[in-house]
Amino acid sequence: MATSALVVSPRNAALLEARAIISLQMSNFEGARLDLTTALDTSRTAELLVNRGVVLLYMHDRMGAMVDFAAALALAPTCALAHFNAANVYLGHDQSRQALAHLDAAVRLAPEDEGFRANRAVARATLGDVQGAIDDLGVAINTSPETATLWFNRAMLLAKQGVWAAAEADVNCCLLLAPGDARAHGLRGRILGGLGDRTAALCEHAIAARLLDV
Repeated sequence: MATSALVVSPRNAALLEARAIISLQMSNFEGARLDLTTALDTSRTAELLVNRGVVLLYMHDRMGAMVDFAAALALAPTCALAHFNAANVYLGHDQSRQALAHLDAAVRLAPEDEGFRANRAVARATLGDVQGAIDDLGVAINTSPETATLWFNRAMLLAKQGVWAAAEADVNCCLLLAPGDARAHGLRGRILGGLGDRTAALCEHAIAARLLDV
């Protein structure tokens, strides 16, 4: 549909963006990049810059992506997705402090966004702010209680603090959503050990080991 329409309007930014999204879904990264670059020649918006930055990340061009995210923020400082994607680049290169600055901005702009909160929890935990990470995961869980990873991550942090009962409640929620998760069974074993139930802990570790062997 987008390709046919582009025959009539070859520089229509919306149509080029639509085709770029299809190309991205089909792993045609160069096609997506070219369409977004053409669209940007016609309509230089923060959204298009962020989208091209994401495509460049798929193409392993980290520097090009960061240039696009910075350009998006120069055009629209309140573009939460530009902050979020820049933060992800920093997180992927163990630059948690820089990531946190962008994630703080993203959360200010969209405080209920599950992804923003979950990633800020990662940055905070890496920097030693475990309670801040737990708080962020609490907001993310309230927004998206069906996401097993959120329960697992909070359970792991609660276990790190020795809050065993709350950690057990969280890992149980995780296992209700993802009963075959070997990591969650392993974590539950650790938590049950912390609660003093050695027999149950050994059973959970055995389950985790069996799942890993499958």
